[in-house]
Amino acid sequence: MFAGAVRETVLSDPNVINRLKIQFVPVAIRAADLNFPGIDGEGQLIRTIAQSKLAQQGLCVLNSSGQALSWVVTFRDGKSVESFLDRSLELFRANPNGNQPGRTERYMQFPEGRTADCVVEPRYEQCSSILRESHGVVVPPPSSGMLVRLTGRALDQHGRLLADTLQQEHYVEHKVELPSYMQQQLINAVKANGDNRFPLPTLLANWIIEQAYLGQLDMQPLREGPHSGDNQVPVCTLYAQRNGANGIDIGGETEVSVSCAVRPEDGANYSNHIKLHWQGFVEFDDTTIHKILLLGRGVEQAHWESFAASLSKHGGVCPSRDTLVQFLPSGHPFSIDCPVVFGFEGFARDKHISIIPSNKESNRE
Repeated sequence: MFAGAVRETVLSDPNVINRLKIQFVPVAIRAADLNFPGIDGEGQLIRTIAQSKLAQQGLCVLNSSGQALSWVVTFRDGKSVESFLDRSLELFRANPNGNQPGRTERYMQFPEGRTADCVVEPRYEQCSSILRESHGVVVPPPSSGMLVRLTGRALDQHGRLLADTLQQEHYVEHKVELPSYMQQQLINAVKANGDNRFPLPTLLANWIIEQAYLGQLDMQPLREGPHSGDNQVPVCTLYAQRNGANGIDIGGETEVSVSCAVRPEDGANYSNHIKLHWQGFVEFDDTTIHKILLLGRGVEQAHWESFAASLSKHGGVCPSRDTLVQFLPSGHPFSIDCPVVFGFEGFARDKHISIIPSNKESNRE
């Protein structure tokens, strides 16, 4: 949602667009890659940039060595966007190549909402050199879990993938860890049940349900925390059954809903109802899952709107750009009621196949 909101507000001003073309080199990083960097050279560089981020999403300005000069999440008003660009250029002129120690300025809201700066160590290599020299270098993954890619797509009434993949209510690509203890629970259950079908362990079933949805993070089923909504799981019949010596078939039905009438802190009003039929396959040995492929097909009905508090302050009139840039993470309103498909792909080694066509420019936010 953040990327969509930025396109519709920050990048809707012709002056800002012109300045970005002339004075900056715009680069988009998926939230999934920012929060779960890869193990190649690009991932190493993103990991250093992300060390100073304030949230899972935001706007960041770098110098030529990839040092983060400034981070911002929201803006006071439309004019503050250009003021942020001015300030970032000042920081760049003071340390364009990264060969001096400095500080990353961080703003929850620019310019008043400045938080503690982060110390930046000197770096003498430019981004291009870092990426080139680290090409092919393998860094051990940060945990013993398996990194699984989820791709979700909205379909039209004829079951065809929607061509529009810019908005998260139509397309999502996300990376999530399948913890080793969940893998072990499934393996233990297979050993205990032999060739018999058995219910999928609850934690693993919930892990699947939590990830398979379109829209922004607030609409995640079974989400816990201060911003979570009312969750219901009327149907969960996920099962597993051994298939050969090292295979497990997975199948079943899920139905889940999450809703929030009007969230006091930001006026968010949303609901999400997802019904899916699942089928999949897992390869394993005595201690580890080596491959997991899951496909879920069904229907999703979702509605999201925010800014209720802002709307009331403005007499029910749609907020201006000055107001919208204050609430970038809240995204734009939408409603969907359509067929959907979700795919999970996880491999213990660096192998990859795609069971759902993906679009690398989209992400979960």
